[in-house]
Amino acid sequence: MTQGRSHWSSKIVVVFLCVMVFAQNQENSGGMVAADGPREWPVGDNAGWGLGVLGWPNYKPFKVGDVLCFEYQKGTHNVVQVNNLQYSLCEVPENAPVWNSGDDRITLARDVSFYISGVNDDCQKGIKIAVNAR
Repeated sequence: MTQGRSHWSSKIVVVFLCVMVFAQNQENSGGMVAADGPREWPVGDNAGWGLGVLGWPNYKPFKVGDVLCFEYQKGTHNVVQVNNLQYSLCEVPENAPVWNSGDDRITLARDVSFYISGVNDDCQKGIKIAVNAR
């Protein structure tokens, strides 16, 4: 009878460990469960696209096909896709793609994508992100 209890105790421990690993993975991925399909990432989390967003992409596992969701009050900011140099200089080129709906969705391509707000001096204040999709 003791061996039977030991066998069940071992199974309970294994199940408990699996649940703990799953919970840790969920926490590390921003609460989003990994799936085969693309993820939607709310840029800036609850704060949205605005001040303090610069470090938001750090340590996030972006993948090709994931969608960045830029949410902000229309007219206060916009989203401009730029290259690395334009990102560094906060420069908005004339032919750059621009989104300004306040609820913009952008699908990630492979490698690093750069986005800034081109409204007033938003970019100089840190309203910009660089995202690396693998």
